[in-house]
Amino acid sequence: MSVRPVEAHYLDQHPDVYMSHIKEPMYFSFLPNDSVGRPDEQFNVDAVRSWSEYEQLFEPGRSCLARGEASTSYLRNPLVSSRIHRKLPNVQLVAILRNPFDRALSHYQMYQRLGMEKLTFSEAIETEMRQTLATAPRDKRRYLRLGFYGESLTRYLEYFSRTQLQIYLYEDLESRPMELMADLYRFIGVDQSFIPDTSIRHNAAPTSTVPEWDADLRDRYLEMLEPDLRIVEKLVERDLPTWRRPSPLR
Repeated sequence: MSVRPVEAHYLDQHPDVYMSHIKEPMYFSFLPNDSVGRPDEQFNVDAVRSWSEYEQLFEPGRSCLARGEASTSYLRNPLVSSRIHRKLPNVQLVAILRNPFDRALSHYQMYQRLGMEKLTFSEAIETEMRQTLATAPRDKRRYLRLGFYGESLTRYLEYFSRTQLQIYLYEDLESRPMELMADLYRFIGVDQSFIPDTSIRHNAAPTSTVPEWDADLRDRYLEMLEPDLRIVEKLVERDLPTWRRPSPLR
């Protein structure tokens, strides 16, 4: 299974679950030259290169009912679904999706904190919107592209059954974490009565001034997103009106 790092911590608390000590080994998404020369090259430092090394990650959890990892890059890389299927055709997959507008802003703030982004939020979004197919793969800015979840999930359903893929929404994790985690425990086949400690927000980074979406950029992004949002709504079997705008600043 593969989940976001924050949920991986809640899973790791369960006595019947083992999560790899490298939270994002990226074995199935790693390409040797994918980020060479890009400011985000540092993210590949912990990437696991070989299958034997990947298998070794889970040896300490051999006695557990469920073993997993949390490589978020598995959702965005178009080659990953087929790679996973070749090695682990019976795997259980978990995706926890966030409002694409909020996800883009959070991604921008992370890059800014790491010194990887010098443009303002609006400038960065405008720059990405102007990218061509030729330049996009070599640019670090993927604030918008990573929000097309429907396209990514559809690729997985070409290789795995719908029963192998569990999709949750980030806002549900925030508003009713115990209920969501109980359902996730049920999905992976462990005791769903276990209550994890969700009182601490793991991976929560300090923020200062939060930039806001420019109205024109917001509307242009929504126009791009709309077909993909309909795919997501069909997959999760619920309407997502709040995903068609940024969440109110808190």
